[in-house]
Amino acid sequence: MTGIKRETVFNDLADLNLSLNLNLSSYASGTYMLRITGSGGVKVLWFVKE
Repeated sequence: MTGIKRETVFNDLADLNLSLNLNLSSYASGTYMLRITGSGGVKVLWFVKE
């Protein structure tokens, strides 16, 4: 399985202390979400199953 990246994640990120939250609640429908939280804010990535 591969994913399609929807957004650039690490853009001038100074703090590498990150919190990751993987949400597989919509995995059966073919998508899942990864939320990355750090001092610079939050980035959300949606992946689509191929």
